[in-house]
Amino acid sequence: MSRLPNAPGVTRLHRDPTRPVFALTETVIGACQRRLHGATLGAHEKVVYLAGVKRPDVWIATTAIRPKARTTQGSFSTTFAANAAVVAFLSDAGLSLLGQVHTHPGRFVDHSDGDDEGAFMPTENYLSIVVPNYGRQGMLPLERCGVHRYEVGMFRRIADDELASHVCVVPLAKDF
Repeated sequence: MSRLPNAPGVTRLHRDPTRPVFALTETVIGACQRRLHGATLGAHEKVVYLAGVKRPDVWIATTAIRPKARTTQGSFSTTFAANAAVVAFLSDAGLSLLGQVHTHPGRFVDHSDGDDEGAFMPTENYLSIVVPNYGRQGMLPLERCGVHRYEVGMFRRIADDELASHVCVVPLAKDF
């Protein structure tokens, strides 16, 4: 019997069996938050790539990667060389690129045209999480973010009421 990760206390309704569940560990979320709130002076957008392991039924994010990027108050961009370094790391580590997390300046968490065009190597089921307010309040709960999934050649924002059937946050530890 195959078991899929599930956020404790969350009932996963209407899961699409043709799409893998995306599992984000609290450790990866913490690593993303630290990198999104990083060292750039001033308020700038930031980006982190999500890497991990792909199975047909679940994609498990294990690693947060901050690429070398040029950032402004309203955008970020990476170079071919910066992304080639990420691809080399993924190959050496035996990991797959699963998605990205990036910040926006205000509360707007939909994808802009630039977000759609600038996503790094989106493939079917690739996840793109947009974190509001430059990530100052963190990523959780995920409903505060815009969670987008690449489906049939385009990004679709996942509605809050269906988020639990697409993405789960896996706890780092639990004490009883």
